[in-house]
Amino acid sequence: MGPGPRHGGGRLQGYGVHDLDLLLEAFGEVAEVAAATEVGVRERQSKDGTTHEVTAEDAYAILIRFRGGGLAQVSLTATARHKRGDVLEFHGDEGTVRLDGDKMLHWGRAGEELRTEGPLKASSKDAFALIARNFHAAIRDGAPPDPSLREALRVQALLDAIHLADDQRRWVTPQPT
Repeated sequence: MGPGPRHGGGRLQGYGVHDLDLLLEAFGEVAEVAAATEVGVRERQSKDGTTHEVTAEDAYAILIRFRGGGLAQVSLTATARHKRGDVLEFHGDEGTVRLDGDKMLHWGRAGEELRTEGPLKASSKDAFALIARNFHAAIRDGAPPDPSLREALRVQALLDAIHLADDQRRWVTPQPT
């Protein structure tokens, strides 16, 4: 059996954590969260042809209510037969922003039609290189680490709340660490 939820496996930990980090950076503290996760494909075959049971989620839907107002919805279906279904939506009293799986950004203020930009450029290699340079500068020059441990702990507290919300099927308030 491969890594499961108790081993930190799953798409939420491997991919969704980046969306959560973005949300916390852009919109501040989370008041409460509701979530559902699922293992859509329960068996997978490795390269050698051996079949393995899958216990870590490959799909999730998260609804976040921010302390300052507004809602965010994050969902992913990693096992979609065609294109991966990754969507970030932000709804507030002054407008809407939506980033879809094609890296198209749709946005508009209240009373306006949505505008569309994109596709946006995004490179996980470039993002990793920036983080590695920042980490190196923190060690070499004593610069403040960026991202900070505090930011990582905020994301972990949100992940913990999401898992609890999913397990107990209720809204959960993230607990500060």
